[in-house]
Amino acid sequence: MKEDLPPNELELKIASHTGVIPVCPFCGSTALMRSSVNNAGFGGFTIYQARIWCTNISCNATVLLNERTLEVAQAGVMANWARAQRAQAQKGQA
Repeated sequence: MKEDLPPNELELKIASHTGVIPVCPFCGSTALMRSSVNNAGFGGFTIYQARIWCTNISCNATVLLNERTLEVAQAGVMANWARAQRAQAQKGQA
């Protein structure tokens, strides 16, 4: 069963400081990150999920990643969010 984790230091930093993660690549609004854990999923392995989403309710942009450790999930989802930002910037320059 998936359960939300309490915000860790990284999530609190993202929530209170702009610039920790890029703004939404689609609308330019701020983004937040939350994490959860599934202790009974995928063959008995514990799976951590990190999700970054746009705070603009009209946008709905989101990226999520499932990994075996919280740190890898958070680092990976941040990298994917930044990759989406770079891809959108390149489209704008074309």
